[in-house]
Amino acid sequence: MKNKTLLSVAIICSLIGIFIILLIVENTELSILKIKGITKEHLETKVKISGEITSIKETPGLLILQVKDSTGKIDVIIFKNKKINITKNIQVEIEGEIQEYKNKLQIAANKITLLRGS
Repeated sequence: MKNKTLLSVAIICSLIGIFIILLIVENTELSILKIKGITKEHLETKVKISGEITSIKETPGLLILQVKDSTGKIDVIIFKNKKINITKNIQVEIEGEIQEYKNKLQIAANKITLLRGS
């Protein structure tokens, strides 16, 4: 009986710990990374950048934005699942995952924030 109780307590504590870790990871704020600092070491990791949209290319399933900051520029991919109202020359903050396409790094965006003054 005592082993069963101990096992139950261990499982409950493990589940609570996992839940707390998931909450922490989900609510951790990413710091803004300079575009020049993005390398292949960042592949498949989440990053946050801030910059100006310099071009927009629309294809049937996605938008390809070119975003630049004071250190460089990078393509940002947005999969179109709803209408997006974005224009050139606005300042944005983008969170997404670094990917490589045709030997070139890009960001698959999952969150785009228009910055004030845009």
